[in-house]
Amino acid sequence: FGVKGASQLVTEGGDLDLEHWARTVESLPKKEREWVKKATTVSRDRRFFHWDIDFPDVFFTTRREPSARGFDAVVGNPPYDVLKRSPDDAPLNEFIGYVRTDAGYAPALATVLNIFRLFMLRSVEQVRMDGAVGVIVPLSLLGDASSAGLRRVLFRELRVMPLQAFPQKDIPSKRVFEEAKLSTLIVIAVRARPL
Repeated sequence: FGVKGASQLVTEGGDLDLEHWARTVESLPKKEREWVKKATTVSRDRRFFHWDIDFPDVFFTTRREPSARGFDAVVGNPPYDVLKRSPDDAPLNEFIGYVRTDAGYAPALATVLNIFRLFMLRSVEQVRMDGAVGVIVPLSLLGDASSAGLRRVLFRELRVMPLQAFPQKDIPSKRVFEEAKLSTLIVIAVRARPL
């Protein structure tokens, strides 16, 4: 695309016709068409998902002021799994290494790397100012030391509504999902400018 990196594509790629992608790709020089083909293949094989690339009309459109870019709402029930290195899974190990060294994920890091914290952090980043975030996550978000960095981000970036806690993991009828034996918490918040 005539730029050296993704960050330049974001700032300098405004002339790309994203609504007619095939025609845009065909209009590129041969070398750049090959890059697009390779990037598409790698993305499909690895199942990458880039919010800003998959939703350019939300993040990079000239139809929105920069302060209004992002989703109006992010709602989710992220996985609550722990990521552990495995000698048999090079892509997983590479991902864990990336997350542990990327400064953007620092608030979600702890000795144990739980995926829900990564999802929560991304939810806050992807919602526009005055947009809403609604998630159901482990109750441990409220008190575990491993969630302290994420809690700081949540209370700095969001106006958190009254929390709905479901600590009764041993009584199926009092769980959010009867089959899920885990104490959970529903967080609903609005992204707000710092006071």
